[in-house]
Amino acid sequence: MADIFSHLNEVSLSIQGPDLTIIEVAERLQAFQAKLPLWKRRLETDNFANFPMLEEVISQSRTDNTEALSPSLRGNMVENLDRLQQSFKGYCSGDLNFELWIRNPFLADLNAISDDDLGEDGLIELKTIQMLRSDFNSKNVAEFWCSLTQANPRLVKRAMVALFPLATSYLCESGFSTLLAIKKTK
Repeated sequence: MADIFSHLNEVSLSIQGPDLTIIEVAERLQAFQAKLPLWKRRLETDNFANFPMLEEVISQSRTDNTEALSPSLRGNMVENLDRLQQSFKGYCSGDLNFELWIRNPFLADLNAISDDDLGEDGLIELKTIQMLRSDFNSKNVAEFWCSLTQANPRLVKRAMVALFPLATSYLCESGFSTLLAIKKTK
């Protein structure tokens, strides 16, 4: 459990901070979810690479002829990984896949966009203007889209929904931590 909580703490820290967008948070959560089946398969074959604390305990207590984990303990651990995976599905049940054109409009597959989508017109214009490509390469994604507010408001509005910084309690928590540290030093 200590190894799992360590991994959960890493994920939690990776989705906190200033300037994180919903896209970045979703990608990090998707990466964690994708790792769980791999960890389960590794655990089933006595590969404890993702569980360093467990591996240390096993190596200290293991004799040459003994099995690394009892089948019942391994089964419990696999079951707990399954439960963790299911619980993440509950938290992240919405569609966390954002359109590629938001990340890089110059790589967008226009054939994948519905003809009913009026944003396709704006993407066609965008992809044909070479100056915008160099502008895209010199700015971060949010700055690029903000620079297009006048030229293509429809696309900018859709892109900014995904790029707007995610509201978290990070700033409040870090402020309280700083206040607590200051108070302890006095």
